[in-house]
Amino acid sequence: SYMAQGHDGLVYDASFQYKDFQASGLMVMKRIQLYEYHVVLLSKFGPALMEFKLTKAGITWIKSFEQLEKRVLSKFIAKDFNLLLLSILEEPKKVKSLKANEDVLIYKIKDGSKAEIKVDADAGRVLYAENKGFPNLFKSKAKFTYGGNDIPQNIEITHNNINLRIDMILLKV
Repeated sequence: SYMAQGHDGLVYDASFQYKDFQASGLMVMKRIQLYEYHVVLLSKFGPALMEFKLTKAGITWIKSFEQLEKRVLSKFIAKDFNLLLLSILEEPKKVKSLKANEDVLIYKIKDGSKAEIKVDADAGRVLYAENKGFPNLFKSKAKFTYGGNDIPQNIEITHNNINLRIDMILLKV
């Protein structure tokens, strides 16, 4: 995962959209240890707007928006950040190669959840990740775009059948 490379954490300009609710700010993400991450969304003026810890056991909210405090939505956010942080690659129980062509390798990952990732065959970078499973009406899809290094320059998460979106642009490594 690219998160293992950002020892001091990563900072992204982030935007959250859920139905009519929208929030934006600086997303600071740090990998504490295996399966443990600390994520804070700061307003561009400084105070924290949202803060949580993500572990193998799930998400622990420190601070949140009232609109995001619904239990179902909290599960979506935890699932999204597991996909976004690529924690599914920490110690997967099972990895199966599905397809390969000259440019992209596709793998099925089994951990606490099922996911499929597409990896750039030359650079070894994750280009795309999505949650799998049957039935999965609210599939999360993460798209990773890179600049000159192995840390994603842009990350975009979208969903099937739910109006929840996260867009992030790298500011600091």
